Amino acid sequence: LARVGSLAEVGPEVARFVASVNAGQRLCVSAALAGIDWPPGFAVEHRAAQRDDQTSVTPCFAAIAESGAIVTLSGRDTPSTLNFVPDNHIVVVRRSQVLRHFEDVWAQWRATGRPLPRSVNIISGPSRTADIEQTIQLGAHGPRRLHILLLAAG
Repeated sequence: LARVGSLAEVGPEVARFVASVNAGQRLCVSAALAGIDWPPGFAVEHRAAQRDDQTSVTPCFAAIAESGAIVTLSGRDTPSTLNFVPDNHIVVVRRSQVLRHFEDVWAQWRATGRPLPRSVNIISGPSRTADIEQTIQLGAHGPRRLHILLLAAG
């Protein structure tokens, strides 16, 4: 988790994070975040994630305080592959999106009046499993790293 003041601070924090995990400067970013200014040298593509993508950056629909989970919705600008394919998933969460309880997510969704999307993903952390010889394996079913950017504004 990193706290940032505004969308203007997202690019520098993403640069710091990818450098800390030795990831490349090519990002697969949700089209819903097209307004972010990225540091020089970064190659940003707004599309669904592919197998060779190292890092994705997405928005979320909500974050749940009681569990720390992130809720993402699939859509034209937010393909679900961004949540599961790259090794590094960076999620931008606005302070106003943090809800107390899981049930509040559904109340908030109903208030939008929109039909449910094809998929609602509830992400509780990086992918890990101990199914294989009871040894923890990271990245078996999704990203190895989940980095949350909590925006103070919004």
